[in-house]
Amino acid sequence: MADASGHDLAASLWTASLKALAAEYAGPLNLPVEIVRSINSSLCRLLPTGAFFTLLYARLNHKTGRLSLVNAGHPPAIVVHADGEVPVIVRQESDVVGAFADAVFGTNELTLQRGDRIFFYTDGLVEANGSYEEGLTRLSGACHSRRLLPLCELVPAVWMR
Repeated sequence: MADASGHDLAASLWTASLKALAAEYAGPLNLPVEIVRSINSSLCRLLPTGAFFTLLYARLNHKTGRLSLVNAGHPPAIVVHADGEVPVIVRQESDVVGAFADAVFGTNELTLQRGDRIFFYTDGLVEANGSYEEGLTRLSGACHSRRLLPLCELVPAVWMR
């Protein structure tokens, strides 16, 4: 999941470039953090000064439940466990992609169980009403309280909270 700086036509065009780069670099032999570093390297050469992306890159091994998560300045993922445990906000210190050639990206390895859900979103969802931390707490609670809904109902229910 990614979010471009700016809200204009140029941001949309750069997003298409990001998608093409992700498709080019993503492969089973490359570690997720290597993929994000490659994307960053290319975007640093392509993007105009001041343009950047936030990005969450995830790879799930369906057999083991192992999730590799790389954060590039994006809001933290929220993991909601099927067993009802308190949700986990996966915070990672990191830089954005496309702005710094020597950027550092936060990485995490998690093990998910059957029925666990992981939520990715953009900053607008948590910054809409009040502070970022308050919005993150509200979103985490909304995801947790609606965790048993079918996916097709879950997203609208969380969004309309």
